[in-house]
Amino acid sequence: MGLPQHDAYVFASTRKGYWRTAHSKTLSYSLTNRKLEQLGLMNMSKTLQSIQCD
Repeated sequence: MGLPQHDAYVFASTRKGYWRTAHSKTLSYSLTNRKLEQLGLMNMSKTLQSIQCD
């Protein structure tokens, strides 16, 4: 998903908690909103904005 295999292994083997891992630069780089949309997942930011504007 955009990371070298070694970097992905190191990142997956972290002992940090889920919350801290979710806010890391590595995850932000490898799982962008565009990639998540390509996987068929909803963009929650866009959904929330459309609800608030209606």
